[in-house]
Amino acid sequence: MDLFHVLLNIDQFSEDKTIYVEHPWTLESEAQVIYIKDKATSTIHIENKVYAYFLDIYLVDELWAQFESQNLCLRTVCQHIVEFALDQRT
Repeated sequence: MDLFHVLLNIDQFSEDKTIYVEHPWTLESEAQVIYIKDKATSTIHIENKVYAYFLDIYLVDELWAQFESQNLCLRTVCQHIVEFALDQRT
């Protein structure tokens, strides 16, 4: 599923899971939501594809709560979350 779909349905995932996304990170990028015991895992390989650590579900929940009061459209909120994740990489 794509990252936009994951972010729109974030409440369907437990907070102990992590989002991994194919590069480049856009809302259309392929994403995986999985439980990772070792949170230091920066990349995973699934079906010959490489997914990089994006954000933990609990953190996305916190970001949604912050943006909720700003009266933004859902796509804009999701784009802000992508930008936050990109900023965290540097």
